Amino acid sequence: MNRVFQHAATPLEQGTTVIAASAGTGKTFTIAALVVRLVAELGIPIHRLLLTTYTVAATAELRDRIRARLISAHEALKSDGPPEDEFLRELLPRLPAESAQRLATAIRDFDEANVHTIHAFCQRALREQAFETGAPFQI
Repeated sequence: MNRVFQHAATPLEQGTTVIAASAGTGKTFTIAALVVRLVAELGIPIHRLLLTTYTVAATAELRDRIRARLISAHEALKSDGPPEDEFLRELLPRLPAESAQRLATAIRDFDEANVHTIHAFCQRALREQAFETGAPFQI
């Protein structure tokens, strides 16, 4: 079933969210918007989110865009006027009072964000769980 994804209104469900689409369709924008919502609405710490993509360049872009989105959301919450950004204009009125602090914490702790290539994440998981998985300790 195909549904139109509404960045500020699509229900946030527990579990895994997979975003798959062709190049240039807004995946990075969507992921950054979801991160803002997960942090601001649900209070999920930035280090508890796992975000993967295919290439090192895409990973760097994703990190930059997520951080910028967190900052713009935090600044918009602190501002008196309505934000120019349509996503934030729709989202901000629905956010709980503690959202500004949640966003500030995510920005402060952003170095702990788990944004990796799929390959790097798999290597890390195997290295950290080598005993449990029976994988070699040196990968």
